[in-house]
Amino acid sequence: MEYTLEIKPRNSELITVLILGLQSIQIDKNGFGRDNKQFSRITLRYLNSDSQMISFRSDEDDYAIEIYNKIKKYKHELLEELRHNGQLSDYFVK
Repeated sequence: MEYTLEIKPRNSELITVLILGLQSIQIDKNGFGRDNKQFSRITLRYLNSDSQMISFRSDEDDYAIEIYNKIKKYKHELLEELRHNGQLSDYFVK
């Protein structure tokens, strides 16, 4: 299983999301840009204090939620696989 997931927001470049080390994921469906246009945003926070944001246009709320759920599901599946194989501590305990 890969430790990254590639996300393609509509009308945007391909984004690679690191799943291993992902501490939290949040979605904000009520963001406003500098031009006062509404948008949705997914914020990813990592164990090393880094963060990553993925923005979606206001008409893409359903797609943003779909991507949010996809990331959460993939994170859960990856951690379960590592736990099942006894490899989880290899990545978090050094």
